[in-house]
Amino acid sequence: MTFAAITQRITGNAACTFDFTSYGTPIGDMIYGIQQFSVKPPVGHHLQNIGFSYEVSADTGPGHQTVEIIQQVAAGADLSTSYADVAVLAFLGGTNPPNISLTNQTVPMGASGSSPIQPKNPPTNAAAVLGGFVLSFSNDALLTGLGASAGISCVPGSPDVTPVASGALLGDSAFSGTVDAGAIVLGPGVPGIFVQAEPFSAASTPVDASAPFAPKSVAVLVQSFYTQFWGEDYAPFFDSLTVGASNVQCHGSQVSATVGIDLEGTALAPGPTSPERVTSTVGTALVVATQ
Repeated sequence: MTFAAITQRITGNAACTFDFTSYGTPIGDMIYGIQQFSVKPPVGHHLQNIGFSYEVSADTGPGHQTVEIIQQVAAGADLSTSYADVAVLAFLGGTNPPNISLTNQTVPMGASGSSPIQPKNPPTNAAAVLGGFVLSFSNDALLTGLGASAGISCVPGSPDVTPVASGALLGDSAFSGTVDAGAIVLGPGVPGIFVQAEPFSAASTPVDASAPFAPKSVAVLVQSFYTQFWGEDYAPFFDSLTVGASNVQCHGSQVSATVGIDLEGTALAPGPTSPERVTSTVGTALVVATQ
């Protein structure tokens, strides 16, 4: 048995195939997650909706050796330039043992997943990544902040865990949203996989993690992000929002990447009374390495 991760870029509303046939065994469990995304509004407009959602095509995924992921960009974005680097993490070797669970669940903002994950024993490692998110204002609104996160909650008195989601689209209008949480739940003694959370708080934060082996594949997946803007007297136009990891590399057992939130736009330039329009950027990424 083994784990493997494959990352590919998907631009606009499109499908992409992730091919695990070289490993010679079918997929047992799998998750998909976002390593980096960049969204751009049409020229002269800002977004009432923002996000990316995903679907696994029929006759691909668990039980097969390939996965086709279909990407849908939330309405209003420029489809020719908006993209996501999507990673598929798969357990390969047929039916997975009871101490390994990889699954995606769509969770409403501020809620828990409807289907608890039920490992045989309490997990020694449990984390979730953003496998997609969609945030929507009820109408055109002044934008003052946005973000999304995925996590794991323990069920009291049980080894069960549940994916949870939170997020915000802040402005002068109500918002709603969902998060697709990609859950990684590992019991004791699971070999061949290393996971480690790394915080970031700028447009460019270096990540340097040391795995207990020389990885054959690696991904650095977004767990959470949030950015906040200052002021009430400007239009919320922005040219692009890019979140996540780039320059992901392995050197021996070292995994390195650059992670951050980069928000660009003329309306975010300093004003006469506001030297800084973007006042806060925070997030976490999950380094996932496989042997």
